[in-house]
Amino acid sequence: MDRLQTALSPKLAGVAADKLWQFQLRKENKALLEQVQENDRRYRFDTAETNRKLKESTDRIVALESKIAEYEREKTRTDQARKEFMKEDATFKANLKNFLERRLSQTELTTIIGGPSTTVSAALPQSRDSSQLVNVPASGHATSQHFKATPATTTPSSRDQEPAISNGNANGQRQKTPRPRPKPTVARRPVTRSRNKSTDSPTETPVTFENAGPQIPNIPRLFQGTNHIKTYYNDSNDVFKRLNTIEPQSEVNFVSAFISGITDPKIKSRLISELQQLHPSRNRKDGRIEVLCDWDDIPEGLRKAGLLSPAKETSRRKHRVLGDLSDLDF
Repeated sequence: MDRLQTALSPKLAGVAADKLWQFQLRKENKALLEQVQENDRRYRFDTAETNRKLKESTDRIVALESKIAEYEREKTRTDQARKEFMKEDATFKANLKNFLERRLSQTELTTIIGGPSTTVSAALPQSRDSSQLVNVPASGHATSQHFKATPATTTPSSRDQEPAISNGNANGQRQKTPRPRPKPTVARRPVTRSRNKSTDSPTETPVTFENAGPQIPNIPRLFQGTNHIKTYYNDSNDVFKRLNTIEPQSEVNFVSAFISGITDPKIKSRLISELQQLHPSRNRKDGRIEVLCDWDDIPEGLRKAGLLSPAKETSRRKHRVLGDLSDLDF
């Protein structure tokens, strides 16, 4: 039995070695197969991603080409429109030049065409405008109206008469007709009279006041400084009495100046909040709050804000009411 085991032991060792080798080969083959499958999956994913990006790039290229083609067509249309406009502009300038040549002299035509800004209204001769400036101020108050009316009346007549006059004598006649008028000495007297009338006549003063509108007195600058709020109010009240004004806007401006002159921001905010509960307000451009109230409403706002004693302070409005009642007979 021992001999049999000794004879079979080399064979069993070889079989075991073969089995172990086959197992190792299978394990390595399985790992290689998994790696090959992973590489194949990555290859397919990369291929699909590359194809997708290639398709997007192709679509973008097509869109850009279509936009470029559209821009080229737009540029062609713009160039064509510009050429047509240049042709029309040249035709218009030629027609305008022919039109002006039939109505103006060569000197005036050269002045108009050679100037920096050419307008049809500039075709009127300047000698007539200068002559009108000398001859117009013959009356005292109607100088400006007569000066405004003369260009409207002389413009059509000058255009109607110019075709009948030759180009050589047109400038000569225009200069001869207006020149003799300012030369006589008699024409100087209305000028001096008009100047005297403008300084002595009281009829011109309402014109200046009508344009100026209602004049609001200048509000002095109010500043509390280190004074008490009561002292500051009394001083401001004296200043308001000296103004002697009844304009609502000036009174609102004085109230705003009084509030702006308060040095303590807490007192200022308390007073503004109390006044806003009784009166409307608005925000100014500089950020300040303007309360639309009278100067007589300030003491009431100060008392409600706890800044003045109600027993000692009285409002000017009460004085007015008592004064009105004292005039009545009971």
